[in-house]
Amino acid sequence: MMAQNSFTKDPHSIEWFGVDWTERLQGDGVFAADSIVSSDWTVPDGLAEADAMSMTKAAGVKLSGGVVGTTYKVTNRIVTAVNGETLDGTIEITVEDK
Repeated sequence: MMAQNSFTKDPHSIEWFGVDWTERLQGDGVFAADSIVSSDWTVPDGLAEADAMSMTKAAGVKLSGGVVGTTYKVTNRIVTAVNGETLDGTIEITVEDK
């Protein structure tokens, strides 16, 4: 589903992270190709969501904060337009001084 699911960030940076849903939504012999109709993010305490966006096959979240040495699990929940699925994708953000 995701090309990369582990990232690092500096506690003082405000930067974008995302989930690429292209492979999961491309369709196959059973299910039609699909796209994202809605996207929500679950961000744990310690990180702050500064912004969020989604396109037809990817979703992103802009994050700030974090405690050095902590790994956070951030989940993207999407609903698809054609097949009506609700899907979760989790990325890990490890905070370290850069």
